Amino acid sequence: MEAIRQFIRIPASHKVLIDIPQYIESEQLAEVILIIRESNGRKEKIQNLSTAMQDPMFLSDLNEVNEDFKFIDSEE
Repeated sequence: MEAIRQFIRIPASHKVLIDIPQYIESEQLAEVILIIRESNGRKEKIQNLSTAMQDPMFLSDLNEVNEDFKFIDSEE
């Protein structure tokens, strides 16, 4: 079994063409699954980041990760 991932924007025609690598033999059965993600606008993403930067739990986690990597970053 092999997974091939492609990201596309849904066109106005709502028709999608899938590129299959040449090394995959024809007449094989393939399962096609569409996972449609909600598209957050840029303003909403920036708002979410601003909110996160004021969240005590997020800031605590961020500091903890920084501490974990402090010594690793200084090694060269």
